[in-house]
Amino acid sequence: MEQPDRAALFDLDGRYRGNWIRPITVLVDEYYGWAHKESPLMWLNQYKPRNRIPWIIIGICNLACPILLLTVRFILARENKKRDAEPVNDAYEEVYIEQVTADGKRIEVRVDKEFLDLTDVQNRDFRYVL
Repeated sequence: MEQPDRAALFDLDGRYRGNWIRPITVLVDEYYGWAHKESPLMWLNQYKPRNRIPWIIIGICNLACPILLLTVRFILARENKKRDAEPVNDAYEEVYIEQVTADGKRIEVRVDKEFLDLTDVQNRDFRYVL
């Protein structure tokens, strides 16, 4: 059965579209795949009958996962507070692109902030979901 803390780590990629959360999620995905590939190698005959080494490894991983989640939450909450204290940044509020119509006329069209593909560093109005 999937443990809830690992499921929450995989959900980070779906909720956050920041610069640094994607690499962390990719690393977690790679670790998870590596762990499933290598896990049969932990249960060797030399560790029987109590299998202390594999259980120690599993226990350390199960302790590290919630600690990592709480650390990420603390960092994101601190960033949200910092962004709340900043003055409003309207650098990307009035963005226009030039389009050429069918008759060759050039017009400027306003682009909404949502369609500018800004990162979380550029878009200071973005708040992380906690």
